[in-house]
Amino acid sequence: MSTFIYQGGLSLVGRSGVGKAIMHQKEALRRAGDDVRTSEDSTTSIVHINTVFPDSLMTVMKARAKGWKVIFHAHSTMEDFRGSFPLSNLLAPLFRRYLTFCYGLGDIVITPTDYSRRIIESYGLKRPIIPLSNGVDTGYFIRDEHKGMKWRRSRGYSPDEKIVVTAALPIERKGILDFIELARRLPDIRFVWFGSLGKALIPHKVRRAMAEAPSNVSFPGFVTQDELVAAYSGANCFLFLSREETEGIAVLEALSCGIPAVLRFIPAYEALEREGLGPCLFHNLEDIEKAIRRITDGDVENLSRIERSIAERRDIAQIGNRLIEIHASLESV
Repeated sequence: MSTFIYQGGLSLVGRSGVGKAIMHQKEALRRAGDDVRTSEDSTTSIVHINTVFPDSLMTVMKARAKGWKVIFHAHSTMEDFRGSFPLSNLLAPLFRRYLTFCYGLGDIVITPTDYSRRIIESYGLKRPIIPLSNGVDTGYFIRDEHKGMKWRRSRGYSPDEKIVVTAALPIERKGILDFIELARRLPDIRFVWFGSLGKALIPHKVRRAMAEAPSNVSFPGFVTQDELVAAYSGANCFLFLSREETEGIAVLEALSCGIPAVLRFIPAYEALEREGLGPCLFHNLEDIEKAIRRITDGDVENLSRIERSIAERRDIAQIGNRLIEIHASLESV
């Protein structure tokens, strides 16, 4: 029997957190010894669905006809749809109804955090909902001082330049307007935003803010995972200003590298606070500004061990083992 990870729509979501989640599922299950396929065959017994495009729903219908079990991964909510794309706020209530319909097609729904589980339960979904992290490859995302120095040289940054980095789609929900505002307040610090999106999907307000950003802000666009590891190893601070997440894979990757982190405190990070990351979580821009200044001035609390342990508890090897347990529970039904 094999597991089918459906990849329809990957060309559209490949550079987003959903795309990374699909990649992590495949690797996690392979490490756990599962027979993972990216296309169906005669041995398929379980299919994982990660997107809510029409082709995904057609695959669910096919699964029902063939007797496969369906695991629907709930990466999206109405709450994190808001503030993302043009008209997203207007369409959010309809999107909630559509998500409820889609997720209801799964035998089991997996969502990254207990917070997102509570949200989806509030939609009235009648399927079992299991919180399970998207995971992070802690063997890959690990601090490397040599890579960090090389990254600084390749980007033309001096060894003593103060650098703050983030990785996210350039949309309002991810905090890009606040990112630019913080750069204005801290002109002696370089702010680097990794991530890209088609121009038509970026609201005019955000495009204008990016065009008018101060000279200490740069937008290199999408970069490889190798460069992310190098940047997290070479920068002074990781900043994540998202106003709503179901988890945030970029955060786990940064924590795995042990870079001093400054995060906006949102409900998805309640578990991180309980695990010791409270000193990295802030509610308002003034406190975030102070934290950035403190870190870049060298006053850094030694949280790298805590950050790394948080990531290790979500390592994809452990996620794979948990997915195998979920598969077994489905096949016994």
